[in-house]
Amino acid sequence: MLANGLGTPRAIDINRDGTLDYAYAGDRFGNLYRFDLTSDDPDDWTGEVMFQASYTETGVDTNDNGLTDDTYTQPITTRPFAVVHPTATSGADCDPDPAPGAFNSCGGFIIIFATGSYLYDDDSTDLKISSIYGVWERFQSGASNLITKSDLVQQAYSFVDAEQLTRTLSENAVTYTGDTPDKGYFINLDTPGFTDATTIPFAGEKAIRNIQGFAGVIFVNSVIPRESSSCTNEAGGAQNAFCPDTGGIDCAGDSPVFDINNDGVFDEDDLNADGSVPASLTIEDGTPTDSTFIGPVSYTHLRAHETEAD
Repeated sequence: MLANGLGTPRAIDINRDGTLDYAYAGDRFGNLYRFDLTSDDPDDWTGEVMFQASYTETGVDTNDNGLTDDTYTQPITTRPFAVVHPTATSGADCDPDPAPGAFNSCGGFIIIFATGSYLYDDDSTDLKISSIYGVWERFQSGASNLITKSDLVQQAYSFVDAEQLTRTLSENAVTYTGDTPDKGYFINLDTPGFTDATTIPFAGEKAIRNIQGFAGVIFVNSVIPRESSSCTNEAGGAQNAFCPDTGGIDCAGDSPVFDINNDGVFDEDDLNADGSVPASLTIEDGTPTDSTFIGPVSYTHLRAHETEAD
């Protein structure tokens, strides 16, 4: 039996009074919890599941159990990230012109998190598909609080070059208005177009490093499992970018988010050959750890050396 455990929590102060109001954390069984800490009495603090992360196979045995239509939960082991929802000043009962410095939480937040485990011995060769999620926190409770994957819009990374060094990201529309609004987005790290788990590039990729926001874009490093026959612990990874509101790359417009040629300038030389914006860069010579921004430069440690992505 798999032992459960809670991942690192993320807490937010929604009214900026210096006291944390809500906390979010995931567990090994794919449950994302919201903990309500708004009461002055700790005995009244509550917790409930707001989402369960899962992946359904479509003709590919990524679970290595002989089935090609299996659904399995995805462990959430790292700290979520929270951003103000884009309807915070345009949704129902919202103040369209808040005072300078004022904070209006009527539109809620988007809780961004990724799945995957890199804690146990077999995690380094596990090919099960992980995902990146952004779910709309509307501060509801009970059945109305629970969001399902069918409520979310799917985005996808796709390779654009034969060397599989860069990936683009879809820009499917996410609509947060109307009677049946979308509740967020997800990105399955399964590389569309491949039907065999043994040949999927980056099969088992896990975005398990710290999630960071910079200049309106979210960045997260992922780890690629090593071959099961490998005698070393060496693996690869990728630097991934996406927009916090939609999970696509539409917020970048036509501007590059990575300095591909490391010349210190973001220009057309940092775009793909077809003019598209690279949203993911392959790391081939080491396993990426957490990144750190120093000014506009993101530093990622790869075992004994560093790489830069402006």
